[in-house]
Amino acid sequence: MNFSFYNVYIEKNSNLTYLSLNNLLDHISVQNPRNKTVKLDDDCYYSLPQYIAINNQCRIFWLGKFLKNKPYNGHIGSDNIEEIVGDAYQPVICLYDEVHRMLVVEGTIAGPKKKGIENFLNSYICKENEGNDNYYHVKLIQQRSEKGLEIVDNDTEILRILIQVKINDYNVQNFINQDEDDEEQNFIGTLLGRNVEFGNEFGANVLTLEFKKGRYAGDLDNTIINLMQAINSEDISLLSGLIDVRLGNGTKTQIDLRQRKFINFYKNVGDITGFDALMIVLRDALTNNEFSDDAINYSLEHYAGEISDCNDAVAYKDIPYGGLEDEENEEIEEEA
Repeated sequence: MNFSFYNVYIEKNSNLTYLSLNNLLDHISVQNPRNKTVKLDDDCYYSLPQYIAINNQCRIFWLGKFLKNKPYNGHIGSDNIEEIVGDAYQPVICLYDEVHRMLVVEGTIAGPKKKGIENFLNSYICKENEGNDNYYHVKLIQQRSEKGLEIVDNDTEILRILIQVKINDYNVQNFINQDEDDEEQNFIGTLLGRNVEFGNEFGANVLTLEFKKGRYAGDLDNTIINLMQAINSEDISLLSGLIDVRLGNGTKTQIDLRQRKFINFYKNVGDITGFDALMIVLRDALTNNEFSDDAINYSLEHYAGEISDCNDAVAYKDIPYGGLEDEENEEIEEEA
């Protein structure tokens, strides 16, 4: 499961502040299910059905989107295909750490994205002259990665390597910048090729290779790094290429081979899908310091000089803008 990192602030008149996002999240969480459902600008409904306060600073919640296009139920080996009953829903699990103003968001194709999360939260903040004397607005800023393979040296401890490949698009000539005389490059090409063949036999779509080890022996520059540099980061079959490292100064960080320029985190959760189980996964990841120091310290290092102290009592709505009851009231007024 892949996660992205954001820093989240409540702006006052377009200026970043230290206003508590937890106060807003707690306010939303105690509303009834109808008032935790909002129709946003993309004409889709969003809701926050699950929520837990881990401690005074940490919140974990599901924020989901009702899908316009319903998927279908089917059975392998059968022609019986039926549209699912009920409303199709795609949640993403999120963790918010107020100490570091950090929001960790599960990455999905159909679930809520940055704009949807922002707009959902802002639906509960009273507008200027409608309960607040100033303009308040939730702002998400995705954390950008500034790390590449060039930061790795012989004092670096490689903690984990993760490679995900889209099997149908994989072609070793495109995936590996091969030198026929380079045994290391040939090794990774052969390793991937065998696993792709195995995946094809079982109808798999994605191949995931994960390596975990302590301190690598030998000349790191001529082994692991050369191996990773041989991967074509622009190849369409490369879904993910992540290296977790601990630098010589003790700092943990993650290098993205795809050079997406955003900080990411991958966690193998197996077949887990339920909120309670995923909540434990994220809680433990935070408690056990699995998130990179780059992500944890991003707000302090990039925005500390821009954030203002603010103790304003921001007014929040029980019935959000775009909420179900808000919509029904508008329809009644139109009919009248």
